[in-house]
Amino acid sequence: MRSTLTVVIRHTLGVVLAGGKSRRMGTDKALLPLENTTFVEHAVDVLSAVFSDVIIAGGSAEVSRIASVPVVPDVLEDGGPLAGLISAFEYESDKSIFLLATDMPYVTAAQVRAVADPAVTGVHARIAVAAGRDQPLCGTYGRGCFSKAMYGTASGDLSMHAFLGRIGNVERVHIDTTGDLTNVNTPADYEALTGESQ
Repeated sequence: MRSTLTVVIRHTLGVVLAGGKSRRMGTDKALLPLENTTFVEHAVDVLSAVFSDVIIAGGSAEVSRIASVPVVPDVLEDGGPLAGLISAFEYESDKSIFLLATDMPYVTAAQVRAVADPAVTGVHARIAVAAGRDQPLCGTYGRGCFSKAMYGTASGDLSMHAFLGRIGNVERVHIDTTGDLTNVNTPADYEALTGESQ
């Protein structure tokens, strides 16, 4: 019998968010080594196990050089994750969007699938929740969310949590293993993950 994890999702575009300045890390988090790969390549591999189509939103020239999938520039410089989401919506005119931050290396394909399936349409989002906290950078956004994201850029309110408030219809999927949704933001976080200093 074929495992459900081998059946790729076609109704949603998988998007790795690789923009951002990585100020607290002091170096580009997307390019940090992770075993035999990098953070951004690992995130692409996780999403590629779930989705038929995957892109990277944002990212440096070096990310573009090593990427095995299309890299789409952020529509707004320093626009944060919301800019990456808008770029993804503009790149793909038909599908919903699944966002995964490049600095969440513990997330598994099974957890991504739990949040991404079934399809999300219209003004509707489904996001992961860990330890009682919303994780909007591990979530699916229906195409109706595009206008809500554009409002954020027009108003200057680029907060993902404010964006969720504008959507209103947000479904939450609780992830049992809370550590899996931990962000690696600082050299100390990276050392805790890999045992290596950065």
